Formats: sequence, structure tokens, C-alpha cells
Amino acid sequence: MAFNFTVDLWPGTDLAKALERVKQEAARSKHKVVITGDTSSGSVSGDLEGSYYVSGKEVRFTITKSPAFATEDMIKDAVKRFF
Repeated sequence: MAFNFTVDLWPGTDLAKALERVKQEAARSKHKVVITGDTSSGSVSGDLEGSYYVSGKEVRFTITKSPAFATEDMIKDAVKRFF
């Protein structure tokens, strides 16, 4: 099931650092997820697949594949913790 969601950045958020935290957390996850890209756009691959792009103070994610056990809310909450 594909879905979209947006993460609003807090004022003063260093986007490069926030994305690096998300990439590191994904790499440490027991689930096989790799996030590549920069402060304008990127991709998500592995057990979770999709893409993201940055528009102003928003990071917009499109998830095209997720594990059967992971609900949309679980994925959103996990990503939003790092912004």
C-alpha cells in the first residue's frame, strides 16, 4: 500500500543534520532500510521503499512499499521522531 506524509521542520532545524540522523537510525534498524539523498531529495530502499523531497520547511515522503507488519502510523511516527 502506497501512502504519502509530510514532516514539518521546526524553526531552526538543521536539515542536513536531521537527515543524517534519519539515515543513521535506518542503518542501525533491525529492518533493512537504506536512505540516500541530500537536502533536496532522496530515496528509501530495502524493506521500506519510496522517496522524499524537501519543499521549504517540509520534507515530503512517498512510501511505495512497506513490511506487512508496519502500519502507516508506525512508519510516520518512526520518521517524525528525528525531525
